Amino acid sequence: MLLAMITEAKDLVLLGGGGHALVVAEAAMASGWNLTGFFDDATDGVMAKKFRLVQRGSLGSVRNYLNDNLKVHWIIAVGDIDLRSRIIEQFRDYQHRAAKVIHPTATIGANAHLGIGTFVAARAVIQTFARIDTHGIINTGAIVEHECSIAENVHIAPAAVLAGNVRVLRGAFVGLGSRVLPGKRIGVGSIVGAGAVVTTDVGDYQTVAGIPAQIISKR
Repeated sequence: MLLAMITEAKDLVLLGGGGHALVVAEAAMASGWNLTGFFDDATDGVMAKKFRLVQRGSLGSVRNYLNDNLKVHWIIAVGDIDLRSRIIEQFRDYQHRAAKVIHPTATIGANAHLGIGTFVAARAVIQTFARIDTHGIINTGAIVEHECSIAENVHIAPAAVLAGNVRVLRGAFVGLGSRVLPGKRIGVGSIVGAGAVVTTDVGDYQTVAGIPAQIISKR
């Protein structure tokens, strides 16, 4: 089921202009969005060079732009969890205009739920009755199995696999190529290192790594 294709072209701006924004931009264009530009605090971002998109200003000027362009949608296009969290809080009152961007090659189960602001990259798979809350990233080739629950502002990195009934809480990061066994809990603000295999629950603000995953730090 391809949820990515929108019935008519709608205007979209990206909040971010770095490497992750390139991926979001390509998915947005492939799925029918009309990209009208991006916002970023850096002035030498790759977005302008690679896609020749207009930099509309810094992140601090987004609000004025949205107020002046009432039909434009927006999506966060930075990968850093902490920066994403700050942007989310800043634009709570514009939530109704947050876009979902889903690459056409992603596979989305008919009974899956994707919250506003979700980005799903190429070849990602989200299975039936999985629930993705707002402003999440399901990155390239990641697999979210049946009945998983992913809270707000979670980043599932490329090629990570969540088995069935996994719960990932707010602001967590599940690293590149990692594996999470069925029914496990990944706590608030936690980090699962690249290639880790999670066999037990991960507590809030813990960083785990290895096979099987072990705690390497706590915040």
